[in-house]
Amino acid sequence: MANDVNYPITSSSVEFRERIFLQPVVLICINASFNDDQVEQLKLSVKEIHNITDLDESVDFITDLDYGKVFVVFEESTKDHVVSIFNEFELVEEIYIYCTNKTKYNHRMLNTCLKYKGVFIDFPSLCQQLERATKDYVRDSLTVNLISEKRVSTVDNVERTDDDNEFNTQEASVMYHKLIMTTLMEMKEDEPKDMIDFCRAQYADDQSALTAVQELEQDYQNHSPIWWYTREGFLYKLLNRSLREQDIYALYSLRTFIRHLYDQIFDIFVKQHVSCSTTTSTIVTFYRGQQMATQTFERIKSKMGGLLSFSNFLSTTTNRDLAVIYAGNTLNDQHLTAVLFQLDVDTHSNEQPFAAIDHISHFGTAENEYLFAMGAAFKIDRVEKLNDEVWSVILITTNEFDAKLQDLTNHIIDDVECDDLNLQLGKILWTLNENRKAEFFYLKALEKAVDWEWRATVLQELGTACMDNSEKALDYFQQALELVQQNIQTDYHQIFGSIYNNISVIYLTKGEYDLALVYLKESLARELCSPQPDKRKLSVRYHNLGTILLKQEEKIEGERYLKRALDIALEILPSIHPDIAIYYHSLASCMSAIGRFVEAVNYEQKAVNIDLHCLPPDHQQTQNHQKRLKKYQDALEVMIRIANMDRERGILGLVLGNMTFTYPRRK
Repeated sequence: MANDVNYPITSSSVEFRERIFLQPVVLICINASFNDDQVEQLKLSVKEIHNITDLDESVDFITDLDYGKVFVVFEESTKDHVVSIFNEFELVEEIYIYCTNKTKYNHRMLNTCLKYKGVFIDFPSLCQQLERATKDYVRDSLTVNLISEKRVSTVDNVERTDDDNEFNTQEASVMYHKLIMTTLMEMKEDEPKDMIDFCRAQYADDQSALTAVQELEQDYQNHSPIWWYTREGFLYKLLNRSLREQDIYALYSLRTFIRHLYDQIFDIFVKQHVSCSTTTSTIVTFYRGQQMATQTFERIKSKMGGLLSFSNFLSTTTNRDLAVIYAGNTLNDQHLTAVLFQLDVDTHSNEQPFAAIDHISHFGTAENEYLFAMGAAFKIDRVEKLNDEVWSVILITTNEFDAKLQDLTNHIIDDVECDDLNLQLGKILWTLNENRKAEFFYLKALEKAVDWEWRATVLQELGTACMDNSEKALDYFQQALELVQQNIQTDYHQIFGSIYNNISVIYLTKGEYDLALVYLKESLARELCSPQPDKRKLSVRYHNLGTILLKQEEKIEGERYLKRALDIALEILPSIHPDIAIYYHSLASCMSAIGRFVEAVNYEQKAVNIDLHCLPPDHQQTQNHQKRLKKYQDALEVMIRIANMDRERGILGLVLGNMTFTYPRRK
């Protein structure tokens, strides 16, 4: 095989964040004057404090923040309408007014702000409130994913309920998270260097924690993963917080420990399963006492019969009385609910790893502790009031999973699976529209790519992750093309087809439709000349051809190719595949351009229904399709109104024809 050509690695715009989870709570003081002693006192509760004097700067700061929860303190002279603006930020948890003279401040208008917690006239009372709020947020560390009992039998339904949508998006989120975690655990490095470096960065200004990190580095091999996990300190908090936030950079750094911990739990689980199979009773009951946000608990109550999964590693006990003690009581706090989780596990049918860990736990045998591996899922059997202080949530073993989503999972695995796990991880993140994160892992894959053909593949993936920067993406594609041209003698190799298609997409996004068409026809010719054309690639090529023709006002031809692409895709992909949604969306745009708004609404509704079944709730594709559906529905309503008024309908079609936009597809 020909030698590799040494192309430069374009530096990534993604920098590995050095400090992510040191403190999940951020305090922003806006024009609130605290002296140095007061700031030090505040740091006893909230380590990350920012004093900002400019309102615009504070808005920008919160907008750019992507971790933790924010508490905001305003000075007494701040206007009500300014405070109300911060009530709309998702990351803002609580808002306070610090006022040395309460009679000077009229806060009646703020009673409608749910996050406004009142005026504090003395510093100690403010500190006390911040300490309580911080502890509440950190204590509510149990992360649950709730999935409604309802299943949707077909994605073509037009009528849907909020429960349907929540089920679909929540289960899809769990599916993608499992794919990410599985990929991370397949990375077989046994040296915990990345974890140690990451922990040092997190606790750079905490000397006691740094001492613990040094001990972890020196003695890691001398103790089991479960021992390290159960030891009081920073590691289990950091790990579970990383799982809770699903921060890919943190999880990547901790991947070795996650794998070691999971493997140890699984090994114990297998041995336990053998011993349990000889017993007459198959149900074992575990308990976990937990204080959790009342809002989260109310959602659990409303999902009876649905599924509940835990993102964290889950610590439980067979000692019910001990778990009730851990649940405590929340009679004096309406924002928290004391919950006793009861997990009834059928040991004969259960497939979720758990382990009795008293004999290896740092704490010994005092707590009858069992540790469930991350992602454990149960069915919510019932919710009962245990007493005036504690609610009981009874969960039972389940292996339920939506059949259509399982089919989609298998197809996605086929799409992303490859020898380089960094590349595989990047592909999953690209599917989730996490392009900057995907770029980070593609660059790691490129660093290790020696074989020229593999290097060309990675360069193409990098180009697709940089589509928002057309020149950067085009540079990656051109590097891949030059590399292939130097190593392949025939110009009709299939790899040329993929590169030409991707270059075509770049010119399409730049509005250079003629040049886009030239490259796309070259791409299609390579695929059609193959002894066995790839149907998946053909569907992509026909879709992109239809998109370009639509942009060139060749609407009838564009419709023909878009429908051909959809027909091929429906033959080979699950009905809820994200690409199918994109094809329906493109046909909706085509129908809008032609002026057939009933069909536009129908196609776009199908696209949205698929998105809600197969993508996480915050995915950009879902949001785009929902916005476009609303536009088509509004356009149809206006058209009907105009028709009823005996006006010409063609005018509307001309106006709305300019609203078309379709997604080009890569590869």
